[in-house]
Amino acid sequence: MIEIKKILIATVIFIVNISVLNATIYENSEDGTIDRWTISDNDPAGAVVSNIYDENIQSRVIELNGSSYANQYMIGDMPTEDGAWDERDKFNLLWDIKNSNGFLIDVILETQNGIRYIRYSDNESDLGLDGDTINHGLGYDSADGSWHSFNRNLELDLKEFESNNRLISVNGLMIRGDCRVDNIELINNIYNGDFITYEDGEDNNTNGWIVSDSEPSGATIENVFDSDSGSRVIELNGSTYENEYQFGGGWNNSQHFNLKWDMKTTQGFIVDIIVSSTDGDRYMRYTDNEKSEKGKEDDIIYHGLGYYPTDGTWHTFSRNLENDLKEIEPNNQLISIEGFLIRGNCRLDNIELFKTQNKIYEDAEDNQSSRWSIYLGSEDANISNIYDIDKKSRVISMEGNGYENQYIIGGDSPSDIDAWGDTKHSNIRWSLKNSDGFIIYLTVNSQNGVRYLRYSDNDFAQKGIDGSEIYYGLGYGSSDGKWHTFVRDIDADIKEFEPDNSLLSVEGFLLIGSARVDDLELFNILHPSPHQAGLTLTFDDHNVDGWFSMRDTYLEYGTKATFFLDDFHNLTTEQIDRLKTLEQDGHEIGCHTYSHEGIGRDYNYDTDRIDEYLQAQIIPALNNMKDAGFNPTSLAYPYGEHETSYDTAVRDYFPYLRTTASDSGRELYELNEIYHKKGKQYNILAGDGIDNSYDNEIDEIREALLKARKEGEIITLYAHEVLDDPDNHYAISPEKIKLIVETAKDMGLKFYTFKESYLVGQ
Repeated sequence: MIEIKKILIATVIFIVNISVLNATIYENSEDGTIDRWTISDNDPAGAVVSNIYDENIQSRVIELNGSSYANQYMIGDMPTEDGAWDERDKFNLLWDIKNSNGFLIDVILETQNGIRYIRYSDNESDLGLDGDTINHGLGYDSADGSWHSFNRNLELDLKEFESNNRLISVNGLMIRGDCRVDNIELINNIYNGDFITYEDGEDNNTNGWIVSDSEPSGATIENVFDSDSGSRVIELNGSTYENEYQFGGGWNNSQHFNLKWDMKTTQGFIVDIIVSSTDGDRYMRYTDNEKSEKGKEDDIIYHGLGYYPTDGTWHTFSRNLENDLKEIEPNNQLISIEGFLIRGNCRLDNIELFKTQNKIYEDAEDNQSSRWSIYLGSEDANISNIYDIDKKSRVISMEGNGYENQYIIGGDSPSDIDAWGDTKHSNIRWSLKNSDGFIIYLTVNSQNGVRYLRYSDNDFAQKGIDGSEIYYGLGYGSSDGKWHTFVRDIDADIKEFEPDNSLLSVEGFLLIGSARVDDLELFNILHPSPHQAGLTLTFDDHNVDGWFSMRDTYLEYGTKATFFLDDFHNLTTEQIDRLKTLEQDGHEIGCHTYSHEGIGRDYNYDTDRIDEYLQAQIIPALNNMKDAGFNPTSLAYPYGEHETSYDTAVRDYFPYLRTTASDSGRELYELNEIYHKKGKQYNILAGDGIDNSYDNEIDEIREALLKARKEGEIITLYAHEVLDDPDNHYAISPEKIKLIVETAKDMGLKFYTFKESYLVGQ
């Protein structure tokens, strides 16, 4: 492993009277003046502000020199003063600083609760709110006499200690301590709640970047236009692994634990993400080694990303930093993300942190059951925290006299002292194991008053409204003695029967019946953009019984899939009825030819045999399906084999065609062939397989779904048999399907049938 230079985490300074795209630079010193600065505390006298040339960074900078903390220097001014910046759109502050003896930087804010000062200092810890000052420490090393670059989200730093406050404007900053500062700027378009973009290159500068290991000399950082991506990017060029580059430091992001970045390189690389954890500082290291290479060396947690990223094309990487940490250190916990280090020559773009908001109310891992109480029923009922062998985790067990006992977590009304009062989340997820029937009441406050959402093990068709109670069946199979995970969009469940009503808060969860419960959480789905990024999930061949076995899961997650049938003439009456039920649920029934013959292996792509192919494989399959009451319009080619002239002929019978795409040398999210969106020209759509033989595991599928969401695209995937058999190449386990649709729903992806997907943009 290559030893990295440990670089600390500092913070704050501001920027210009020049607008550069999405940045406003308040000071870059290149005009040679000190006109923007005043000495706001000149007692004792003699403090000086100078504009000088700094040899280390080969740039002009501002030097502040006086009696250390006794003097204060200001750029900008207090709100309502003529010199105030009054910046109301750009809330990310960047600056460079060099200091040896300690410093205090106070950022002057106007907030909903009055004037606030966010103070950044060389303290090792955050001291929080003190009067009108919010104190954030940047670490002792931030005053070690070397240059440090900082990028702080002022809105996050304010809300960390005043969660109900709101930032209105940024007006200036005041500095105490002898130091040199440069590149003070504010940036917008950084924070949108779920995503924070730290670098997208579009400001046409390299502010925030430094060469953190400049031996040998000559390493450069440039902002260039990349013709492949069609955007501005950051280019790093030096002596490959020998030079190191740092972006950020002092991000102090304790909310967004997922990292995304784009990179193009033909050489090896080492990416180190600086994080703080409960067991100390860690460096999350990602390299171009095999994915199986993972582990720990000192304070470095390393994971291989595979060899493919060095092929000279753009690749998008997305990592859950918390999961990557816990995989190697299960008892450690991520506290914050601080900065980005990299060794290697490359181009970078779109460095982001993001999250899916959630609030866990019960995961049982603390070995406690004290959050629950017996709400009603016999006193011999019992609530305990136990280990469940099937779940392979600790869970909450409620045991009593069936429906005679009720158990509650949270409150039974908004006025209850134990009520959650959760106004931030509108979706709920929980896991439950029950054998004898159950009823769950979710207490919520709505625009039209208190509502009780009742979920039970009745048929899915059992739903409606009765006064303040809105009820839904979760399926008879939900009380079969196995673990089931349920996900509900609370606001949507209210609006289905009260369209003019809306959710205000979630208050509590009440269970009637004996059961085991785990992973109870509220969360927000990442809602799709207007172009409706989504997933088209398809199944080939004739495993009707296996497909139908997932019906409860499809209904639970609002999934629509497409089932492409071959050998339709051999199906039983019961199987045909099951297909009709799936179609009534909103799924699409498509065709996979009469007997699964391929255009290539059986017809040699011979265009003289097109009519023979139609008569043998297309027309009889279509007629059989129509005779059974179906009207299919989509066809998936067996083996993915197709040819243009065959496509033209087949389209007279099936206008919507699917082929396959697979490449073991590329990650799933790199297969552009399986993505499409409005404006993209296509005559046939392709999908990639997710069965056992395709080696597309859930983490890789998650990356591919994330790309679809970020790019506003629709991804097409296909499988065959639904069967928990790892030795069957054409099988996919029910659990994997469930994880895929649950992940897609959490990301806010829309589920498309194949026909719906094909018609996007056509």
